[in-house]
Amino acid sequence: MEYCQTLMEDKVQEIYEGIDIYHPHQIDIEKIASRLGHYVEFAECKSYSTLETERSGFIVLDSREDERSQWEAFAHELCHIMTHAGNQFGITESFREYQEDRARLFTLKFCLPVHMFAKYIDSLPTRTERIYTMYNLFPVSPELAERRLNSYESHHYLKKG
Repeated sequence: MEYCQTLMEDKVQEIYEGIDIYHPHQIDIEKIASRLGHYVEFAECKSYSTLETERSGFIVLDSREDERSQWEAFAHELCHIMTHAGNQFGITESFREYQEDRARLFTLKFCLPVHMFAKYIDSLPTRTERIYTMYNLFPVSPELAERRLNSYESHHYLKKG
């Protein structure tokens, strides 16, 4: 049985294909932000985002971080811009945590989109090789690659059963 993407994975694929990005080597923070109508700046501060207008956002990424950390932070902040209206200061703690959980899940799926990585890893015999391949294809930490593989495999095996 083939892998059946989740709704979030479908949305991630729709986002990438909507901006003509189909392969891992095309991934570029500034290009993605621009094509989505958002702005990115790098500064020596903790990453954050704001919604400028109904359709455009502003993401500030920590310039002190490495490329892999910036990519993960970009995905996290992009989720906030695309799915969470307003700021988090006036909401309950439980709702803020819910938004953060969704942003973490989106980061996992956006940084390592299944429609781009599955064809590269499905034939590999070991988890170590799969994680290494994901890490080399995408600008992510080994820890994020392993978490994404865990998510992919658990969903894949659930669908087979």
